[in-house]
Amino acid sequence: ISSVSLNAANNALTVTFSEAVYDTNGGTGDLEAADFAFSISGGTATLGSATPSSISKTSTSIWVLGVNISGTANGSETLTVNPASGTAIYDASGNASSDSQSNNTATLTEKVVPTISSVSLNSDNDTLTVNWSEAVYTDTSAGALTAADFELTIAGGTATLGSATPTSISVSGTAVTLGVSISGTANGSETLTVNPASGTAIYD
Repeated sequence: ISSVSLNAANNALTVTFSEAVYDTNGGTGDLEAADFAFSISGGTATLGSATPSSISKTSTSIWVLGVNISGTANGSETLTVNPASGTAIYDASGNASSDSQSNNTATLTEKVVPTISSVSLNSDNDTLTVNWSEAVYTDTSAGALTAADFELTIAGGTATLGSATPTSISVSGTAVTLGVSISGTANGSETLTVNPASGTAIYD
């Protein structure tokens, strides 16, 4: 194995060999999923199966293996691939590939979603501080959050919302401070709720 590359979804590993490889020592036959074995170490995610879930051939030296990950990767996992045995993979001359390789590891992409860890409303009911589990952004390019990324709702009591969208926003680390427009006089029975405006509004 000369290199491996794992896609961002953690479900496809491209394995590149130094030369063309085959399933038999006669230099014929496409590789099969059972010719490979996965192992994983570190992090929180595990393997659903040590055998690739699928295999496809880009060329006789480049093979794409399906990876079945169980749980949510935190980015500390190391995925390792090797031939399943010392008689699983051969070159055109019938030389068997060792079942202990180098250049055969990839780090999983972190998939832990950001969550709201706490909120606090000031005594004037006009500023809501939202604390996140990690830094958050408006897009996958780490763009700055906007007020439109959040949605406010209110239930109970007598006061209502002047706007479901925060009136302002400021960010400091993992803390996001939102301006709240309350209409009417609160009697203390109101519950203010904040959420991302959509499932594609906020990213880590």
